[in-house]
Amino acid sequence: MGAYYVPLPPPSGGTFVIRTTGTPRAVLASLTDIARVLDPNLPIARSQTMEERVRRTVRLRRAVVSLLGVLGALTLLLASVGIYGVTAHIQVCIEKKKCQKHWPQPQTGASASAQRATEERRRTEEERRRQEQDHRRALFEQHIRPNTLKALAAATQRRTFMFGDHLRV
Repeated sequence: MGAYYVPLPPPSGGTFVIRTTGTPRAVLASLTDIARVLDPNLPIARSQTMEERVRRTVRLRRAVVSLLGVLGALTLLLASVGIYGVTAHIQVCIEKKKCQKHWPQPQTGASASAQRATEERRRTEEERRRQEQDHRRALFEQHIRPNTLKALAAATQRRTFMFGDHLRV
């Protein structure tokens, strides 16, 4: 087996934090000049104030929080528009009397014949619903239930054949 050599990266230098009573930018500029006078070949990569450093590290988090705030406001706006739309639709529906069975209005001053006609329509609708339900029940009893029982019996036979035990219900 072969071996290979990977050199270690050179040391990257150090970080200095200096507290000052003056303006940080002016002190930083004078410190950079002093370092260049002492050693002109010394690389000075990033010289920045603490405020700039904190601002740079917090920038992504601020952007994410701002984006979440905007999206939250947009969500609130869409929800408000949706609620307004539903309530407006219900109001128009009630005013046009298309939604009487869902939101019945009190009948003030309606004649007795109009009330009887409304009651008759309601009874007719209930009878039609009852007939549809009876028809569905009859279909279930005639077709679905027997086929379900046949499938259950076949599954029980397969299980008994394969595993030798009986299904207890």
